[in-house]
Amino acid sequence: MAQSIKIKLDQEFRDQVKVAQRIIDRLPSINDKMKALFWVRKSIMIKASLAVIKKNRNDFFSFFLNVLRDALFEAALRNCRGIYLSQKARIKLKEEIRFLGTPCEQTYVLDQILQKRGPSYMARWSKDHRTYVAMQPVIGSGALVYMAVSNDGWIMGGTRPVDVIQKFLEPSAS
Repeated sequence: MAQSIKIKLDQEFRDQVKVAQRIIDRLPSINDKMKALFWVRKSIMIKASLAVIKKNRNDFFSFFLNVLRDALFEAALRNCRGIYLSQKARIKLKEEIRFLGTPCEQTYVLDQILQKRGPSYMARWSKDHRTYVAMQPVIGSGALVYMAVSNDGWIMGGTRPVDVIQKFLEPSAS
């Protein structure tokens, strides 16, 4: 009986180490990876023959996995840099991190955030300044696109609002 409990505790620990490895691989900071690997090695080096010690090791490692998940979530949010992350996408991201390393692992939002390349925000004026387009990715939902068009062109810097109002109020030559 006691032997089977020890075997189950060792198997649980091996599974936890595999999950930790998946999380550590996705941490963007080398410094965070090194700290996490230090504690994984420390935990692996614990050679215990008593079930109580193995249970305490697994309890510590379970807590450690929660810390790693939180660190990965925070790193993913820092990595967004200007990308709007909706509440729905944040919940999905948290869920993906919770199931990382398990059979039901899906990392669509996490991969989008951690492998993001290029500018996160784009804004362009047409040459005649009649059209303005801005685009910002929304992780897990698509993109937010804003477009503004003017017949006369947009008034660019240096023009006082009073001049704009006066031009608007002038009677048209009809």
